[in-house]
Amino acid sequence: MSLLPEAKIDIKEIIEWYNEEKSGLGTKFYSSIKSSLSILKKNPYLYQIQYLDIRNALLRKFPYQIHYQIIEPKTSIIVLAVTHTSRNPTIWKMRK
Repeated sequence: MSLLPEAKIDIKEIIEWYNEEKSGLGTKFYSSIKSSLSILKKNPYLYQIQYLDIRNALLRKFPYQIHYQIIEPKTSIIVLAVTHTSRNPTIWKMRK
């Protein structure tokens, strides 16, 4: 499994935002995302394709989703972005 640099930035910014809202909440978010990534690693086909060949995994207890792609034949997972569920799920594609 690999995370694009942009996805790592997404996670970092979300953690910082949650920590500003309430001390320790960023740590809880990080734990939630680690758990979700672990589940994806064990079962990458758990979530359906949402658009093109991109799948979205929803986080538990936090309103965020992980956008990822499965690369065959080795079933490699690439995490493309982490976005809030209230945003357009393809907004991350507009990054430069």
